Amino acid sequence: MEQLIIALKPYKDCEYGQYKYWDVSPKAYALGEIGDKRAVEPLMAALKSDEGEVAIALAKLADKKAIPALVEALYYWTSKDEVIFALEKFGWRPKSIEEKVHRLVAKSDWHTLRKEWNETKPVLLNDLQSGDPIKYTYAANSLIRVGMEEIVEKLIEKLNKSGTKTMAESFLNSGHTSLSEPIRHTYV
Repeated sequence: MEQLIIALKPYKDCEYGQYKYWDVSPKAYALGEIGDKRAVEPLMAALKSDEGEVAIALAKLADKKAIPALVEALYYWTSKDEVIFALEKFGWRPKSIEEKVHRLVAKSDWHTLRKEWNETKPVLLNDLQSGDPIKYTYAANSLIRVGMEEIVEKLIEKLNKSGTKTMAESFLNSGHTSLSEPIRHTYV
C-alpha cells in the first residue's frame, strides 16, 4: 500500500515547471479496494489530478474528512460526475449558496441555474474574477452553458484581461455567435 500512496504524488514537469499527475486512476482504484484509511489524505491531495477514480476511492473509504476536499474538487470539470457521486454517498448537502451553485454546475443542471440566476450569477462571476485558472475557466464554461446573454461582455472582458487558450477555444466552440464572433475577429 505504501508504494501506491507514493505513486500518487505529482511529479515536476521539467519543461514547464508545473506539478503533474501520472496515471493516478489505477492507483486510486487499488487504494479504494484495499480500504485502508491511511490512503484518505494522499487521495484527497490527488483530487487535483482531475481523475474521477480518486473521488470514487474516497467514497469507498467512507471517511468524512474527505468531504471538504471533494467540495473543492467540484471545480474540476472532468471528474465532476464522480465527485458528485462521492459527495452524495456521504450524504453531503450544500451549506452555502456557493456550494449549491457549484453542485448544480457539477450536475449540469443548467435549467435550475437559469431559473435561479440571481443566486447563480454572483457566484460564477466571483469565480470568474478569481486569480485561479481552474476556477475562472470553470466559471467561464459554466456561464457559457447557462447561456445568459447579459454575461457575454464580462466573459469577453475576462478573456482579454487574463484568458487562456482553453477559454478562447471554449468561447469559439460555444455555439454562441455573440461569444465566438469577437474572438474570431480578435484572435483568429
